[in-house]
Amino acid sequence: VQRTINGMSELAKLQGGLRWGVCVVSIGDSPCFVWRKETRQVLEVTSASHEGHNRDMRDSGGCLGANVGDEPDLGNLTCSFALLAEGDIVFVTSDGISDNFDPVTLLEGTTEPTTHMHSASPSVSRPVLTPDQRQAALLANLTHIIQSIRSQFENEPIHAWEVKEALIKHVIDVTNSQRTCMESSLKAVDNPELNTVERRAKEIELKEKLKTMGGKLDHATV
Repeated sequence: VQRTINGMSELAKLQGGLRWGVCVVSIGDSPCFVWRKETRQVLEVTSASHEGHNRDMRDSGGCLGANVGDEPDLGNLTCSFALLAEGDIVFVTSDGISDNFDPVTLLEGTTEPTTHMHSASPSVSRPVLTPDQRQAALLANLTHIIQSIRSQFENEPIHAWEVKEALIKHVIDVTNSQRTCMESSLKAVDNPELNTVERRAKEIELKEKLKTMGGKLDHATV
């Protein structure tokens, strides 16, 4: 252990003041990020958990509870490490936060070509993104939101609570259309005067309408 600590100390000298480290053990879909004070950029510490393939929002990748018989699912167990400098901000998010910076969720891109038969918005053509392009866009969106905290006063430090507020506000904003649509449409679906066929038609109509709106309604914690 001491040898490792000494090695980190020497590496920190080479890295220009990176004096600390963050180690993250992850099995699910809650990523960890670092806001670099020096470069004013965001990097994902846990990127190895999905490197080379697209995130699947229907599969968290792992589970602490009983999932493989009576055992947890550790198929995506990763241990990630990043060096830190003074003023860097480390933040962990649920997928209800991080997915709302994903270009696919925001309808800014897609992982496969859309066809008129299956596209909810056939008139809108979205670029097909590779996993690396998708990840780069997610980090760029995160960076943009955090940079906007100090858009007029770049030399002033950004505080952790400000990052939290900015991320939550972004999620509320991008999911507003979906939330408003669901609140109004569910009242129509729950109309007791509708028969089964009419109610099912309303549900399908709501589902198709939601496909045209960016954002993801989910548990949001940072």
